[in-house]
Parts: sequence; C-alpha cells; structure tokens
Amino acid sequence: MKKTLLLVVAFATMILGLSSCEKTSNGDISYSKIAWGILHYINGNYLVYSDADQNYYVTNVDEFASNVFPERKNKRVLIGYNELDDIDPSKSYYVPMAAANKNIDLVMFLPFVTAKDGILFSSEMDEEDLTAMGDDPLTVKDVSFGQGYINIGFDVLYNSAANEQHKLTLIYNDNPDDADGKYHLWLMHNAFTDVNGLQKMYTYSTFDLDEVIPDEETSADIVLHWYDFTSEVDKTVVEWKKEYTYQK
Repeated sequence: MKKTLLLVVAFATMILGLSSCEKTSNGDISYSKIAWGILHYINGNYLVYSDADQNYYVTNVDEFASNVFPERKNKRVLIGYNELDDIDPSKSYYVPMAAANKNIDLVMFLPFVTAKDGILFSSEMDEEDLTAMGDDPLTVKDVSFGQGYINIGFDVLYNSAANEQHKLTLIYNDNPDDADGKYHLWLMHNAFTDVNGLQKMYTYSTFDLDEVIPDEETSADIVLHWYDFTSEVDKTVVEWKKEYTYQK
C-alpha cells in the first residue's frame, strides 16, 4: 500500500501562526540562540534535551499559555531562547541523559514543517506520485543531525497574496539499481500555482532517519538532493546536491 503523502502546510500560516507560542507576559520575542530537541517533563521541570547533548531547563514556564507545554511534551521541538546563568547548585535536578546542563529563558517554540507519514520510499511510488511531489525551487541553507533526525533549514519563495498551500516531501531513493552505498534523499517542493514568488521566507523541517537507516549502522553517508535556481541571476532550475556524514 502506498503511504499517504506528506502533510500540506500553508507557509502563510507559518509566518502568522506564532502567537500561541510566544510569551504571554510581555511583548519581547527576541532570542539569541535556537536548538532542536525533545521536550520532557521530569520531577516537575520542563526541559529540552537538545541534539547537542545538553539539558535546557525552562525557567519561565508560567509566562506561556497553559496548554503550550503539555501539548508538546515528549515531542520534537525547535526553540528560540536566551541562556541564563549556570544551574543553581542548591536545587536538585534529575539529569537523565545529557552531558551538560543550562538554565534558559524560553522565548518561543519556533514553527517548522513536519511530515505526517515521515520519509517516503521511491519504491512505493509510481511516476504520477513522483510528479505530484513537484520540482519547484528552494534553497537549502543548513543541515544538522541529532537524536536520529535530519534537520533542514531552507529558503522558499512565495506570494502572500496567492493564499496557496505549498507541499514539502522527503523521498528516499531505495531503488537497488541506483545503490552506491549511500543514502540518497530528495527534498521536493511543490508550490502549485504560487510560482514566481517575490517574498522569501526561511523555515525549517525535520525528519526521522530511523525510518531509513538500520539500527546496526552507526554512521552513514547521506546525499541530499533538491532543486534550486542556478544562481540569483540565472533562474534556470537545476538539481543541487550535497553529501553529509551522519553519526548516531
């Protein structure tokens, strides 16, 4: 059976839909750092176990709406925060996993594009499915790994007046005829009718690599493919790719 295609996300919603994630006590939404991680609730404390192997203890939970933290518990999060002084040695913190620990002033949970059914496999898709994924341009800006995930930051062009939903998909090419010992992932973007965008937005996505890479493999070579303009001057859309080494 074919997998259901990825969740369709309205980029306009991602731009405007931040209010429920911000502090409620004041209007300050400035932050100096961001981090990917998993939100935990341990011994009465909310903490983010980050991809960098740090526990970030959230000191200002009461500044947010009551449902913000419970609905994200044990889930993947991207946080914007400001780092505070070291943890108070007089307090008893339970540290289950991280090598280093920090107190933080959480500013907001940042929105990101997520997948309903995770990474799709090319062997489960026909030509019509692949065409529907689109080959509209996007610009991959940064890639990181942690806790079994690949995190991708990218620019995308859109027109706010178009009110059009875009679709983002990550496809693993598992065709044995193409096998070269590397994991080839295709980040596909379908802008539908919202082409020739004049506005640029930087956003994020994250995908669980455990769906693709076997547990016994402690490292893997990953090649990320996407479509983008040849340059800022030459608007010909071509395939781009970059190779990364993933360590569990």
